[in-house]
Amino acid sequence: MNLSAIGKISSVARVYEIQQRIASIEKNFKIGGDFQATLEREIARQAEKVQSVDTDALKILESQPVVDAAKVSETPEVAQVVEPPRNSAPDFTFDAAEDFQIENPMQSTKIVPRASTDSIIEAAARKFGVDSDLVRAIATAESGIDQSAVSNVGAVGVMQLMPETAANLGVNPYDERENIYGGAHYLRQLLDKFEGNLTQAIAAYNSGPGAVQHYGGVPPYAETQNYVGRVMDIYAD
Repeated sequence: MNLSAIGKISSVARVYEIQQRIASIEKNFKIGGDFQATLEREIARQAEKVQSVDTDALKILESQPVVDAAKVSETPEVAQVVEPPRNSAPDFTFDAAEDFQIENPMQSTKIVPRASTDSIIEAAARKFGVDSDLVRAIATAESGIDQSAVSNVGAVGVMQLMPETAANLGVNPYDERENIYGGAHYLRQLLDKFEGNLTQAIAAYNSGPGAVQHYGGVPPYAETQNYVGRVMDIYAD
């Protein structure tokens, strides 16, 4: 058999194969029938397969242990260590919540600003049972309610505490809140010492209780007498 005959036989076989494939297509998709319906059924069947695969994959993911991102170690180049600010002032034993507007930590993570000077005065006066207007009058006469004020003899801050007086009271005079609480506490002690005598307590705040005891009243010092008059005028307004 020559090459030409072999080529003809091969061509006939190829034509026969194509005819068989066409017949198969006609049988499966019913050409002349509802081809669109057949196509839609096939698409739906394939979609069900994809959904089944997705569901199985989700079950596998849910079975895996949860990774806590907070516990994942960071590299030295990325990790940052944030330390809380340190307060150099000594511990203060008075109730800090009295002069802060505390928000419910379960409802807000907002940082609440420090209370105003006036609200600290109000809280300190409540704490030690003295009239807030009297504390405010002394603060005005002493420093003009200015925490940065320092006298020529070393009295510090709003109510002008001497360092040794502040130490005896257990407060840091350079911290405004501690200074005011310390001043209110000292005023309470003086009022108790002089049995509620207002002018003597005010005079003692300026000149010291020893001088008031020595003279049996307001000492004959021009500075102290002027001071008592100024505080009483402010307090009366």
